[in-house]
Amino acid sequence: MPEGIFLGLFSVRKVTLGTVLVALVLGGTSAPAAARDGVPHIVADDEAGLGRGIGYAQAEDRLCELGMIFLGVRGELARHLGAGAAGENLASDVAARDLIDRGVVEKIVAQAPPVGPSAKVRALVRGYVSGYNRYLAEGGTSGCAAWLVPIREIDIYRYMYQGGTDGLNRGLAGIVAATPPNRPRQPPATPAPPPDRGSNAIVTGPEATRGGGGLLLANPHVPWRGPASFWQARLTIPGTMDLDGVQMIGAPITATGYTRHTAWTGTVASTVTYSLFELKLAPGDPTSYLVDGKPERMTERRVTMDVLGTPVTRSVWHTRYGPVLTSMSVNAWLGGQQRRELPWTTERAYALADANAQTMRGPNAVAEFGTARTVEDIRRALRDNGGASTFNELAVDRDGGTLLAGYQGVPHVTDQHARRCNTELGRTLWDGHRLPVLDGSLTRCALGSDEDSLVPGTFGNHRMPVRTAEDYLTNSNGSLWLSNRERPLTGLPRIFGDEGRAQTARSRMGLDLIRKRLDGRDGYGPAGFTVGSAWRLALGNRSMTGELAAADTAAMCRSFPGGRAKTSAGATVDVRRACDAVAAWDRRNDTTSRGALLFDRFWARVTKSGVDPWRTPFDPADPIGTPNTLDTADARIRTAFADAAASLDSPGAPLGEHQYVVHDNQRIPIHGGPDTSGVYNLIHTTKNPETGHPAVADGTTFLMAVRFSGKRCPEVRTLLASGQSDQDPGQTRMFSEKRWLPGRLCDVDQARH
Repeated sequence: MPEGIFLGLFSVRKVTLGTVLVALVLGGTSAPAAARDGVPHIVADDEAGLGRGIGYAQAEDRLCELGMIFLGVRGELARHLGAGAAGENLASDVAARDLIDRGVVEKIVAQAPPVGPSAKVRALVRGYVSGYNRYLAEGGTSGCAAWLVPIREIDIYRYMYQGGTDGLNRGLAGIVAATPPNRPRQPPATPAPPPDRGSNAIVTGPEATRGGGGLLLANPHVPWRGPASFWQARLTIPGTMDLDGVQMIGAPITATGYTRHTAWTGTVASTVTYSLFELKLAPGDPTSYLVDGKPERMTERRVTMDVLGTPVTRSVWHTRYGPVLTSMSVNAWLGGQQRRELPWTTERAYALADANAQTMRGPNAVAEFGTARTVEDIRRALRDNGGASTFNELAVDRDGGTLLAGYQGVPHVTDQHARRCNTELGRTLWDGHRLPVLDGSLTRCALGSDEDSLVPGTFGNHRMPVRTAEDYLTNSNGSLWLSNRERPLTGLPRIFGDEGRAQTARSRMGLDLIRKRLDGRDGYGPAGFTVGSAWRLALGNRSMTGELAAADTAAMCRSFPGGRAKTSAGATVDVRRACDAVAAWDRRNDTTSRGALLFDRFWARVTKSGVDPWRTPFDPADPIGTPNTLDTADARIRTAFADAAASLDSPGAPLGEHQYVVHDNQRIPIHGGPDTSGVYNLIHTTKNPETGHPAVADGTTFLMAVRFSGKRCPEVRTLLASGQSDQDPGQTRMFSEKRWLPGRLCDVDQARH
């Protein structure tokens, strides 16, 4: 059993797991660096030992969340928790059981790398399962104990697989709902939408780093709790590896981190990693489709789930291309849910092909980063292991080398192939979302391949975008076209990202932040990046859309006759206080900013309406400054403001009075803002259905700035804004106050651990 040792104001818990030592501090700000704010230091002889430590410590911190994740990957949510209010648990179980029944992940795991897991990934997973199960065996319990059971290695692989198949996640609702038109419709089962994910990242080389060297600013945006959320640890194999960073709970792979030699992070790519096929159905048989005039039958797979003891059976339909689906989220990245209906009629149906459905490429590559000594080592790990599934990777090394690499699983659809084979729907979705819908009735319209493709139907390594720079590289989930504003990247197939088109508000903000930092015009000190200026830049909370539109919004507000405006429901609302609030707003999303919430609600409604809000169109010569000038004459924009004003009793209240989290009955105000407003420090909130209080759904989670300057150790700041667990809000409070923790790797006290 663990032994508790009390040292002054904090408690160190040491757990010996074979060759593993976990030093875990519970609370206390005067703790040695190794144990500060609940972050464990795990020391092991090998990867399996590290995995054991990660599995044990994650279970101690996040047991109920992990138990829920593993219920999901086994298709047993409905068995223990019921179908869900909207059938979301049942829908998840249908997809999971179909995956299990077909043995998809088992077949991948049985293969050699890079298609199957590498030896390093296998060892980490094997150890993780051992550590997690040991914690359960030693009596680890919680309120979720009724459905906590030991896990198997295949559970971890299935979880990794689900996280890397973006297309299947987007199409889940349509897959489980798909029913032939000659059959009774299956009862509705609406899955929860996939978690929003995003990220900002900047790497600077000697020309942009003040005093030379290199710097990485990592600002990943993931859920604060549940699947895909982060947990932090320092991991050491003496003489081989020593890193500090975050893992996605349920997986022992460090997604963002640093060593004494390199630092790395990922951003969700705008690359489309899936495609659709439009099927021409055989006359009189909506479950058969034609390929070059010959009919092929779909495969019906009946899946049976246990729903609180009652068996429920559903059907999932498969084709040579992938599963049939009747709707899909088609937006360019998981920052919203723009659904497209894909009806299954007597004449046509649609099938989904996910470019990552046949491999385990992501974990293999990222697992190698901890031993890399240069950015070239990281590039080689990505190249040799097929890339990072759906992520761009940005990295810097101690020599000032920089890297932005877009090695991913991408459907082999060239622009010419899209023009030749897109259907009518495909032309629409290709133009709006770069999503191809290819003619599935012609073999010549199948996905292409290259000689160096990891699996058939995908682009090979030689097509992948890879960049280095002496000044900077950046990404905020937009295309890589403006990953360096001064040297745009052009010539990629359009499925990788748009060129010469308007950027998202957050991408524009990122480019403007970099421009002002390099010019020294942001108030953060002399020109050039330092750790301190990068930190202030990331948490400055400027609102790009606010800077562009707040003045026009205030003028529009004051133009409403008598200070009254009509809402979409036909009611009349007094907007005079709202006018004052938006006029006085500081154009930031700090906790003290008055008027920020009003503007964010207004702009969210503008975005949802689908209206083009700008009078001055996009100009490729000025991608930061355009489009601009709010079209205040548009009735939809005026109504959106009225609705936003009507939603708030006090439109001029400080943001922190509405945007906060609660720990121990105390409110912790949270700064940051939504993607639609172009706030670099992205924060999306929701409402806790049990308490009625707001809660952070996703956004800035782990913030890290690392600078290499030629010294033995890099200068580092980190902060896990979401905190290690619900029981330890220390780092969340620090985030609220814009504070940070220094790096751990070279702390003298840590060396004793």
